[in-house]
Amino acid sequence: MNNILNNAIEGNEIIVIFEDMTQFINAADTKTNADMINFLYRSRHQQISILIIMHGIRHSLTNRGSFERTFLDNCSGFFVFKPINNKKVIYTYLKNILDKNTTEKLDQLFDFTSKISSHPYIFIQPYKKVNNDLLKIRADIFGKNIIFQSGI
Repeated sequence: MNNILNNAIEGNEIIVIFEDMTQFINAADTKTNADMINFLYRSRHQQISILIIMHGIRHSLTNRGSFERTFLDNCSGFFVFKPINNKKVIYTYLKNILDKNTTEKLDQLFDFTSKISSHPYIFIQPYKKVNNDLLKIRADIFGKNIIFQSGI
């Protein structure tokens, strides 16, 4: 991680992808976890984007100081695929970033996206400044770029 930070060249964007790494991240010792959190914070100032592909977030809900939770709490965008196994866990986390009225509509949103995609997902921008949390959620962003609003 230090090599990436130290070798970042101004003007270049670096993308770091952690795919299926959560079990290794969760098993890391305290120092490694702290180093990863430090990398996360320092990466913002080095034009480094971090993508994490997670198949579950249960660990991050119970361990607030973990790298996963820190990443989720600082993430600027989430792709959430229609939950199959861990719906309750995912919805519990989303209640931290969306208002109650919006979280009550999640099933409707996923039902809608199921009709337009064989791999239904929603994209959430948790820190987007809007007067209605539903406007933080989009679907089919690489196609029709559907932005949700009240009244669906």
